[in-house]
Amino acid sequence: MPLRSRHPRTLLAFAALLDSSIDRIAELTADARQSDPEEVHWLANVWDNNTSSLFAAATAPTRWARGCRSRAALRWMADFGAERRAWVAERTAAAGFPVEHFLLPAERGIQHIRDHRGAIDNFMGDLTPEHADDLAAEYDLAAAEVESLRLEAYGAGAVRGTLGLRLPRRYPDDGRARRPFGRLSVQVGTVTAARFDSTDTRGAAIGFTDGELRLRFGRGGLLGGRGASRWLEDDCWHLSPTGRRYTAAHPPEDDPPVVRLRSDGNPVPSGEARTTAGVLHRVMLAIRCTRFHSGAGRIPVHRLATVLTGAGNRILDAGARRGAARDRAFRVLADDWRRRGGVQFDEALRDLFSADPTPAPVPARLRLVSYQTSDPGSDRSAALSLHLAQPPAPEAPWVLRSLDLKTPGPLHLTLDDFHRTAVPDLTPGRLAFGPHLTATGAPEPR
Repeated sequence: MPLRSRHPRTLLAFAALLDSSIDRIAELTADARQSDPEEVHWLANVWDNNTSSLFAAATAPTRWARGCRSRAALRWMADFGAERRAWVAERTAAAGFPVEHFLLPAERGIQHIRDHRGAIDNFMGDLTPEHADDLAAEYDLAAAEVESLRLEAYGAGAVRGTLGLRLPRRYPDDGRARRPFGRLSVQVGTVTAARFDSTDTRGAAIGFTDGELRLRFGRGGLLGGRGASRWLEDDCWHLSPTGRRYTAAHPPEDDPPVVRLRSDGNPVPSGEARTTAGVLHRVMLAIRCTRFHSGAGRIPVHRLATVLTGAGNRILDAGARRGAARDRAFRVLADDWRRRGGVQFDEALRDLFSADPTPAPVPARLRLVSYQTSDPGSDRSAALSLHLAQPPAPEAPWVLRSLDLKTPGPLHLTLDDFHRTAVPDLTPGRLAFGPHLTATGAPEPR
C-alpha cells in the first residue's frame, strides 16, 4: 500500500498551478520573436490575489487545515470566468491532481456595466453583421474618428488588433450626456489585413466578407480578421433602440456578481513565510507590468521566471517544517532567489530597472504598435509605442526593445511590417522599418 503524501492533493494541485504558470511564462519569453505578452500578463495576474493564499495553505497547522485552505482558495481562484475555470481544471488535471469536481459552476461572462443610476453604459460581446447594422443605424459612422490603434504580434506569426473609434450619436440623448458621442473598441483575435495612415482616419464602415470582419476607415484604412468582438462605452446607450431592447431583457437582478467574497476569510501567512510570499508577489507584479509600455524591454521576464522555477514544491517543503526551522527554510528560499537572480531580481522587488530598452540598428522583428490621439476632453495625450524583438548580441536570444514617442507625427504601417526581419533606421524622433512603417515624434524620457 503506497504511503500517503504529507501534503493533501488539493495543496499539491495549488502548488502545481504556480509551477505551471512560471514554466509557461519562461517558455513564452525565451525568444521575443515568439512571445505572447497578453498570456504572460494573464498568468502573472492570477498570482496577484492568490500568492498569499498558497503560502497560508502551505503553512496551516494540520494536514486537514492545509487541505481545507487550498480547496477554498482553488474554488475562489477558478471563479473568475469560464477561461480561468477551464485553466485551473486543465492544468491541475495535467499535473495529476484534478480539482474540477469541486469547483463552482462557470458563471456567464459579464456583458455590460451599469453606471451610478443603474443604466447600462458599457456593453461588450462578439461583433456580428447584425451588431454592425445596429451600430450603423444608431451612430453616424461617416463622421467617426479613429482614436487609437493597437497591433500586437503573438506566437510565431499571428497578430491581434484593437481599433478605437469615436462615434457621434444619431439617436437623441436625455440632455445629461457627458459627451455627444460613444466610444467603440473593436478587438480582432487574428488579424488578416491591416493598413493605417494616421493622417487619414475620418469615417468608418463595418462589414464582413466570408465571415471575416472588414472594418474600413478613412480613404484606405483597414482592419480585418477573425474573432471580432466589441466594447461600446456610451452613457446614453440605454436610450438607443438597441439599448432599450437589451435593458428590458436584462434587469439588474439578473446581473452576475461583480465582487466575489472569499469563503476562507483570506488567511495570510506569518513570519518569514509572509516575507517570502511578498517577494514572490512583487516579482509577479513586475512580470505583469511588461504588458504596459513602461515595462516592455526593461523587465527581464525570462530570467525572473527561470529563477522561480520549482517555487511551488519548494514552498510546500518549507511550509511542512515547524517553528524556527520553517522560518529558516523560507528565508533560505528567498535568499536563493535573490542570489540566483542577481541585480535584476533585486530591481524587480523595487520597481527599478537599469536595462536600456532602446532599439538598436540591428536586425529586428516588429512585435507591437500602439497609437493613440489626444483627447481634448481629458488629460489623455497623443502617444506612440513600438516594440521590436532584437538580439543584444549576434548569437544571443532575442529580447524585447521599445520606443515611446510623445506628440507623434504621421504614422504609416501595414500588416506586412509584422512579417519581415529588417534593420530599423533610427534617428532622434524617427524610426523607419522596412518599406512601409515610419513613425515620428518626440522621444519619451526614460
